[in-house]
Amino acid sequence: MGNTTTIRRPTSFRFDNELIETLKKRAKEAHSSLNNYVESLLKEAVEAPNEETKAAMDEARHHADVIEKGISDDNDYVDLTSVEAMLKSAGI
Repeated sequence: MGNTTTIRRPTSFRFDNELIETLKKRAKEAHSSLNNYVESLLKEAVEAPNEETKAAMDEARHHADVIEKGISDDNDYVDLTSVEAMLKSAGI
């Protein structure tokens, strides 16, 4: 395992007082410092997935839905609520 050091630079921003109070409250609820909480929110916003990743995530969700709901790619439906229902919907 390599040692990594994150260099942090002091920075100043001006935010609405109500926003600061809300952030403080949510940071406390998350058992985090205000600084770490805001940093994590900013990282999440900046590192949002690109369009290719979003498309891959959508495809994975679709395949998960297909498996969970029993719908094959040719749109045949298999009822997975019970063994009897599955056999009946599969024509067995």
